[in-house]
Amino acid sequence: MNESFLQLMKRYFKICKKSGNIVGVKLQGIKNILIFPVIGILALVWFLIRTGSKPTRAVYPCQRMAAGIAVTFLTFITGSLGSLAFFKALRGFLKKLPRAAIAVFLVLCVGAGVMTATVVVSFTSQEKVVYADWNPGDPPNSPIGTARGIYPGRVVWVHNRDATADNPSGYWWEPENGNQDVVNQMFSDSINALTGESSNPAAWDAIFRYFNNSRGKGSIGYTAGEH
Repeated sequence: MNESFLQLMKRYFKICKKSGNIVGVKLQGIKNILIFPVIGILALVWFLIRTGSKPTRAVYPCQRMAAGIAVTFLTFITGSLGSLAFFKALRGFLKKLPRAAIAVFLVLCVGAGVMTATVVVSFTSQEKVVYADWNPGDPPNSPIGTARGIYPGRVVWVHNRDATADNPSGYWWEPENGNQDVVNQMFSDSINALTGESSNPAAWDAIFRYFNNSRGKGSIGYTAGEH
């Protein structure tokens, strides 16, 4: 059902390949417009079924997409019904008033609109507030706190464009859009750079020895079966 729902979304909505978010609606034909209520109901029902037994599923990307569609559909329905009820009540109210009272009512509405527009224009045309420059009180690039680690304060950053596909198919988080070998090498490079070692076993040994030593256990490495 998950794959079927995603295919339905791709058919009627424009979806960003990198983020997986809905960025637009495909409205090339009247069929797509008429089917929106069906999609809204299906999204609402599917979201309730999937998250009813396990609420933590609400954070899943597909569930967040379904929730957005369902909320949009419910907002459209409640807004439409509210507007119809309001205008129906207004029409019944105006029928009971004499023409003079209706004329006064219209003049008041026009006056209120003009006053509102005047206030908005006056507010938006005011000069922008200029704030004084903020001084943080410490010079740039000055460390805060106590540096820790094998090399205190060292930060490692690794980048490789080949880790992900340039033109991903489907969604960016799907396994086929990543190169696991490249990611593994990036991780290896990062721990070696962090510890100053040249191999993964030596880097992990250095990390565990530093951790144990900082906890008062002595300069000992990892022991098999240790948690």
